[in-house]
Amino acid sequence: MIKTAVLVSGKGSNLLNLLQAIEDGRLPYLNIYKMISDRDCFALAHYVKEEIPNFCLDRSLEFCKNIDSILQKDTDLILMAGFLSILDGDFCQKWAGKLINLHPSLLSKYGGMDMYDMKVYRAVLKNKETQSAATVHYVIPEVDASEIILQKSCTIDPVETPESLAKKIH
Repeated sequence: MIKTAVLVSGKGSNLLNLLQAIEDGRLPYLNIYKMISDRDCFALAHYVKEEIPNFCLDRSLEFCKNIDSILQKDTDLILMAGFLSILDGDFCQKWAGKLINLHPSLLSKYGGMDMYDMKVYRAVLKNKETQSAATVHYVIPEVDASEIILQKSCTIDPVETPESLAKKIH
C-alpha cells in the first residue's frame, strides 16, 4: 500500500474522486491515511465521514513545519488536491519526488500563482481554447513549473461555461 497524505483547501471534489477510485479498484494500492487542510473547508466533512484523521492548520510562519510534523517519515506520497497554499522550498526539497499536485488545466499554459479554481476555467474560456486538461505534476518551489507526470485533455464545447468545464475536468 502507498501511504498517502492529501492536502486540501476547498470543496473536496478531487478528494472524493480519489476515494471513489480507491473504492472501485482503479487505485487499489493507494491508502489515504491523513488529510491536512489550510482552512476550514467542506473537504474536512468528507474525511470525517471516511474516518481518516484530519488536521486543519493555520497558515502561519510555521505552516510547512507543522505539516511536516504531522506527516510520518514513512509517508510514501503527498497529494495536493485542490490545495491553495504555497509550500516553502525546504518542504518541497525534503519531499521531492513524493509531493504531487493535481492542477485543473494544461500546464504550462494555465499555471502559476493566480491560476486556481474557477479562475483557471474562466481564463481558458476567455482565450477561446478548444482543449483543456487536468495535469498531474511534481511540486517544486516554483508554482506549477515542474515536471509533468500525466495530462488528460478534453475538448471544450462551444457553449461551455466555467462551471461545466470545471465539472468536465474533475
